[in-house]
Amino acid sequence: MASRRSLGWTNLLHAYALIEAVIGLAGFAFPPLSLGMTAFTLDTLLPRLGNDAAAVGFKWLSGTVLILPQSVLRGMDLSADVGRADPS
Repeated sequence: MASRRSLGWTNLLHAYALIEAVIGLAGFAFPPLSLGMTAFTLDTLLPRLGNDAAAVGFKWLSGTVLILPQSVLRGMDLSADVGRADPS
């Protein structure tokens, strides 16, 4: 899907720079989000869940939600960089 949509991109360097900028902004936002999510989880949510399986499931879900956007952007970054390196 991404390869079909990216055929019209003429300047991959601009796409690469934009993706890097978004990753950088996400890097600035990550520590407060992570600390806030951790405090909320430990102080409020986990004591109310009462079920160990639900607690473990929420931990995995919250971790995924926190790192998934940066992971997707990093994959886009690699694709833009590889595409830029292709001389054809």
